Amino acid sequence: MRYVLTNAEMRAADEFTMESGVSSRTLMERAGKAVAKLAEKALSYLSVKSVAVVCGSGNNGGDGYCAARILAKKGVSVVVFEAFPPKTVECQLENARCRTPRINTLKKGYGLVIDCLYGTGFHGTLNERAAQIVKEINESGAFVLAADIPSGLAGDNGLRAGEAVRADMTAVIGEFKAGHLFNDGPDLCGELRVCDIGIVLPEKDYMWMYAPKDLCALFPKRKSRSNKGDYGRVAILGGSERYSGAPLLGMSALRAGAGYVRLCVPDCIFSPLIGKYPEAILKKMPSKNGVLAYDEAALSEIAAQSDSIAVGMGCCKDREIYRIVRYLLEHFTGTLVLDADALNSLAEFGVNALENRRCTVILTPHVKEFSRLCQTTVQEVCENGTALARAFAKRYGVTLMLKSNATLISDQSRAAVSSAGSPALAKGGSGDVLAGLTAAIAACTDDTVLACACASFILGESAVSLSQTLGEYGVCASDLLQEIPKTVKKLESLARIK
Repeated sequence: MRYVLTNAEMRAADEFTMESGVSSRTLMERAGKAVAKLAEKALSYLSVKSVAVVCGSGNNGGDGYCAARILAKKGVSVVVFEAFPPKTVECQLENARCRTPRINTLKKGYGLVIDCLYGTGFHGTLNERAAQIVKEINESGAFVLAADIPSGLAGDNGLRAGEAVRADMTAVIGEFKAGHLFNDGPDLCGELRVCDIGIVLPEKDYMWMYAPKDLCALFPKRKSRSNKGDYGRVAILGGSERYSGAPLLGMSALRAGAGYVRLCVPDCIFSPLIGKYPEAILKKMPSKNGVLAYDEAALSEIAAQSDSIAVGMGCCKDREIYRIVRYLLEHFTGTLVLDADALNSLAEFGVNALENRRCTVILTPHVKEFSRLCQTTVQEVCENGTALARAFAKRYGVTLMLKSNATLISDQSRAAVSSAGSPALAKGGSGDVLAGLTAAIAACTDDTVLACACASFILGESAVSLSQTLGEYGVCASDLLQEIPKTVKKLESLARIK
C-alpha cells in the first residue's frame, strides 16, 4: 500500500523529514541519484546515449543539476539546459557544483531528455518561455524522463492548461501525487517509478493506493463445508424497456463469488431474460411506462432476503426509481449500492434522502453523475474531486466511489485510489459490471472502502488483460464477465501464499 499526497502534504512531509535531522541537501542528493539511476537504465535500451537535462529555477531544477553531475561522473555524455536562473539556495548550490556543458536551446539528437523544469508545486499556465521549452522537449524525439511530475501538469489534480511535457517515464519522488493518477496525468506521466528518498510522513489520514496483496484477504480459501448462503445474497434491481440488457451485466456478482444472485427486473422485459443467465434467479417486478415501478411488498421481500442490493443499472431517471431508493434506504439493513439512474434520480428528486437510512450505502458515480449530486460543474469535480468526494461522503455518511481514469474511494474518514483500468472500459455497460462486482464483494465484508477498491481492481485488471488480446477498441462489457474469474483467481492465489 502506498500513499497519495497533495502538494501541501508533500511539502509538510519534506519539512517534517528535515526537522527529523535530514538536511535539504541530503534529500536533493538522494533525489538526484534516483533520477540518474532511472536515466542510466533507460539509456541501456537506447541507441543514442547523450543526455540533456532541462533545469528550472527551484528545487526540481536542483534535482536536475544533481542528476547531471552524477551522470557525468559515471561517464555519460550529458549537457544542461539552464531554462531559468536558479532562485532557491539549494538550486544555486547544485548549479555551482554541476560542471557539465550548458546549452541554450534543445535540439534533436539527444537520446534522453530529463525534465526538471518544474515540480509538483506547479499550477496555472506556463509562461511563454516555459511553454516554448516544453514544446522543444516534446518535439525532441528523445526518451523523456520527468523528475517527480511532467512540467505543466498540476500535482494536485493532474490537469494541464496549455503545454505540458509528455513523458515516457516519471520518477515519482517519495510518494504518489494525485496529479500522477487523475485527469491528464496518466497520459502525460508514462511509466511511473517510485523513488524512495527517505521522506518521513507526519501522522495523518493520507489517501492511499491498495496493492493486490492488500485486496486478496477478501478471497480466502473456501471451506469444504460451505454453501451458497455463506458467500453473500445479492439482488440486482435494474433494467427497463430501453436498457433491457443492463441487469445481466450485474451478473458479474456471480463471477466475483456471490453465492446467490437475484435479478429483479420490470415485467416488460422479464420474458426475454428467461434463460439468458441460467444461474440467476429472476424476479418479476411491476413496471410503469417501461420502467421499474414502486411495489412495497416486493421491495420488502427483496430487502429481507439480501445481504446487498445494487440499484440503478439501466433503470432510467424516474420518480418511481427514487421511491424505490428511498424505501430501501429507510428499510434495508444490508449494503445498498446505488449506481447510474439511482444516482440520477437522487440528484433530480432529492439527495437528502441519504440522510434517512438504515443501511450501509455505496455510491458509484462517474464524474458527470457526481457533478449532478453536488450541483456543481464537471470542471469543478475534475479540479477538486478529492476534496468534494471526501466532503460528500462525510456529509451523508456514505462510501463514495468516484469513477474516472483512476477511481477515488472515500468514506467518512478514509480515502483511497484505485489506478487499475484501461481505456477499453470507456464503453456502455462497464459501470453495470462494476456495480455487480461491488455488491458481491460488499455482501461479505463490512469494510466498504476495501470492497470498492477490490471491485475497481478486478474490473480494471480484467480490462487490461482483455485489451492485450482484443485491443482497447474491441472489448465489450459482456467480455468482462468471462475475464473476471481469472482476475479473482489471481487474488485467491495471493491469499493462499499469505
